[in-house]
Amino acid sequence: MKIDWKIFKSPMLKFGISLMKDVNNYGYESYIVGGAVRDIVMGDFDIHDIDIATNMPIDQIKKHFKTYDMGGEKHGTCIVHYNNFDYELTQFRTESTYSDNRHPDEVKYVNSFEEDTKRRDFTINSMGIDADGNVIDYHKGIDDIKNKKLKAVGDPYERFGEDSLRIIRALRFASRFGLDIDKNTFNAIVKMKKSLSNLAIERIIAELRKTAEYGATKFVKLCEILDITGIGDEILPFNIDWKNVINSLKEHATQPLISSLDKDYIVVFSILLNNVSNLKNVCKTLKLSNNDTESILFITNHLYDYAYLAFGDPVDSYELVINKDFNRLREVYHSIQLL
Repeated sequence: MKIDWKIFKSPMLKFGISLMKDVNNYGYESYIVGGAVRDIVMGDFDIHDIDIATNMPIDQIKKHFKTYDMGGEKHGTCIVHYNNFDYELTQFRTESTYSDNRHPDEVKYVNSFEEDTKRRDFTINSMGIDADGNVIDYHKGIDDIKNKKLKAVGDPYERFGEDSLRIIRALRFASRFGLDIDKNTFNAIVKMKKSLSNLAIERIIAELRKTAEYGATKFVKLCEILDITGIGDEILPFNIDWKNVINSLKEHATQPLISSLDKDYIVVFSILLNNVSNLKNVCKTLKLSNNDTESILFITNHLYDYAYLAFGDPVDSYELVINKDFNRLREVYHSIQLL
């Protein structure tokens, strides 16, 4: 597969390709990698985040380009400032054991891009594109995109053992792109779900928030997988009624405010956490910000007040109507069908 760079308008992509050509002219390989490649192969033309893998050593990158360290140089990563854009360049590498289920205990640099791709999480994220637009695909990521499959690179137990968050990322990618999870990958997810207890809750919530911001219909699929696998109760042990949440999210997708609030994670989280006991403490446990907590509590605490308003008592509800979260409240109320 070959990409025609001429059809892309992104200046960041244009200069990223120029940067790769400069790297190549110094005698090294370079490839765009990660989510940008996946999105390009899927037909997305709005590319605004470019990561580059190369066998150019860090000292040579620093010698030939303007760089700065964001703390990743010990793992072979530095930021190159090029034509007013920042690009993350990372040396081809392999990684050893992951004692903390997140960071490699040892990084070894290699000269082979194929070896580098073996450490990546899923086949759809393991591809590279060179400066001429050639897609390098050692793990059949293109086929998996065409077949709408999400599959771990290599042994899924090893990939999830390296970083437990990949389990939640698998659910997010499956939900976002409408992919079916490969059988072996799915089995590993279920069997390794207990390892999620090792994760900081902020990392999990960040993944849930990203999925919520894709829209309610995407979040529905996520919740369905959370329910089926039992992962929902593992990461959110608050006696959530998953079937009710799923039905409410489906109802949300039919509401008239869908255009403005469909990708509002506060609305989605309010539906998710409605009827949870001690919600204020739950929000604290989930490390939600004070502003997010305030909004979610306002919405869930005033659902019955909105019901009175809906049935014709606007005078006593003035403070309700002028609140910044009123439209969110209305959306949640009609989604959960309180009355």
